[in-house]
Amino acid sequence: MKAATFKKLFKELDDTRLKTNPKGYDAENPAIKHLRQTSFIVDMKMSDAAFTQKDLVKKSGAVYKSMKPFLDFLNTALS
Repeated sequence: MKAATFKKLFKELDDTRLKTNPKGYDAENPAIKHLRQTSFIVDMKMSDAAFTQKDLVKKSGAVYKSMKPFLDFLNTALS
């Protein structure tokens, strides 16, 4: 799965951000929106019925697979 699948499943990151720019970063920085994030959380809505479907494990695996590049990026940035 590619980034397009990730973007389709997870529209935006959690909107918890700093009120001001981090020290040392210019407001014109092209990544300022991301630099102000205090956490990087994605979520998606699922109906109650989805948890009783026979393909739950398969669909869950596909969702987690679409998240892997994002998680790899975050882990690389933290190492």
